[in-house]
Amino acid sequence: MKFMIMNYKPYEYELLQTKLNKLGQQGYITQELSFVTIFNKVDYPVYYHIDFHKTIGSTKIERQKDKDAFARKYQQKGYQPIYAKHHMFVFVSKKQKDLPFSWEDKKDIATGSFKILSFIGFFISLVALTLFSQYLYNASFDKFMSYGITLAYIGILLLFITSIFRNYFSFHQMSTMHHQLKNGAPRFSLKTFKSMRIVYFFLSLLTIILIFGGLIEDVFNQKSFHQQDHQLIQLSDFQIDKETSFSSQSYSSFTIPHTYISLEEAKDGKEALYVKEFKFSSPEKAKQRFTEIKGLPSLYAGNHAVIDGSLLYGYYDDEIVSLTLLHNQSVTIIIPSFPLTEENIQIISQFYA
Repeated sequence: MKFMIMNYKPYEYELLQTKLNKLGQQGYITQELSFVTIFNKVDYPVYYHIDFHKTIGSTKIERQKDKDAFARKYQQKGYQPIYAKHHMFVFVSKKQKDLPFSWEDKKDIATGSFKILSFIGFFISLVALTLFSQYLYNASFDKFMSYGITLAYIGILLLFITSIFRNYFSFHQMSTMHHQLKNGAPRFSLKTFKSMRIVYFFLSLLTIILIFGGLIEDVFNQKSFHQQDHQLIQLSDFQIDKETSFSSQSYSSFTIPHTYISLEEAKDGKEALYVKEFKFSSPEKAKQRFTEIKGLPSLYAGNHAVIDGSLLYGYYDDEIVSLTLLHNQSVTIIIPSFPLTEENIQIISQFYA
């Protein structure tokens, strides 16, 4: 038994025929040719044949009857239909027979339906790539907190690029095939097709690895840490001596070497303290991101901010709701549930001095 991907377009029929001939000589047979096809091993050779037929009919029932009538001609010769899509039919038989084939009566398969579908796929992929690129360009830097999510984003970009490449190539080759059919038989370079399929397969495989591998890595890259492993300001530093619960997460990424997030809550539910620290590769990078935070109210839980030296005050209307500090190579955002009085701001400044 073999599992094989048989994603061949009509203009790649010669490659498909070659592939099927090889499998047939090795005694591999299938009852249905699909994207992922199961081939069963038998102790005799089998024979595959590809033909083209434009299905006609004004309704789905009429088109199915016409398709069945075409397939019946091969069934009478001992060939069973295993594929019928985009005017391309594939048949299989246990015995080899002489099946004459001429492109003269195939000129009507030169329709634009598959070509139009390829162009639509190309256009949609191009728009998707543009929108996703714009999203990434405008996304805040904290969207790339872990290696995994960064790899997944790269994989999604590559997915759109691969789709653009594949659909444009299909559109171009189907246009060429349709043009050549009007003047005789289609003529293609099998070497070119083989090379393009290798490139397409490599890009598709890399896309899958990046997206799914990145998502898996993103899950495992999130780790909790103890307060003694990485010290962040706590409720006790504000003279709030109560029994508390502490939850934390840490990340690492290409853009932000380390990110530490903690939430400490008093068990009586009256006070809570949220802290998020970004540790960058250099003081210059930290300063750049510190300035960017002013335009990212979702990070500091307000609707506007004011920078005063190495402090960024996050305001919600007229009330200070958060404080962001630039210190060494780090930027730390502190959002308490209690008021940020001058005394509390002084405590935070001294803690990260």
